[in-house]
Amino acid sequence: MQEPNKFFSGFERETLVEKLTDIARDGFGTDMSKQDVENHVLPVDQLYLIDVGGKLIGFSSYDKLRFLGKDILYLSGIVIKREFHGCGLFRVVNSLALMGDYDFFAMRTQNPVVYAAASKLVDLYPKAGRIPEDVKDIASVIAAEHLGMKDFCRETFVKKSTYGCCLYDAVPEHRAKEFFDEVLELDYSSGDSVLLVGRVKNARHS
Repeated sequence: MQEPNKFFSGFERETLVEKLTDIARDGFGTDMSKQDVENHVLPVDQLYLIDVGGKLIGFSSYDKLRFLGKDILYLSGIVIKREFHGCGLFRVVNSLALMGDYDFFAMRTQNPVVYAAASKLVDLYPKAGRIPEDVKDIASVIAAEHLGMKDFCRETFVKKSTYGCCLYDAVPEHRAKEFFDEVLELDYSSGDSVLLVGRVKNARHS
């Protein structure tokens, strides 16, 4: 749905946030605050509610950005109940969201599973090898203008102490974690994050 803050009434917003907070706590395995969930689902441009068999099991939310003449879909948040992890829902939902005319897909995370899943959708950075200058430019402006990230590293896309703590009860295991640990050197306990920026493979050239 477009602009969820306008779509729901006050009571509906409150009820939705409560339901999604329970889902977020289950998905992350931590005591996520209701306010944090609300910040990721109400003021966004687009919200997807993930339903399986009539049961609400997750959500994904997006901001639509335009910087440097490029259209960017920014994944503000995605959470799926733990019992549905590994079912490919990340790819399904984000593939639907990317059906618009976007040049780049971006998000920030400390989850190597999210990195691996996003890399199947777009030509994702950072990765081993040189990062193109236009991707660095897009990452830098997203960090500064959209996220207000100071001390953002243009070379690695890492922001130290973004969250102040680890968002997960345990960082999800995946072979991509080696890249996070040894190349990006994320300190999860301090809340480091990496901004992921991917060139949409079927993007129109402007």
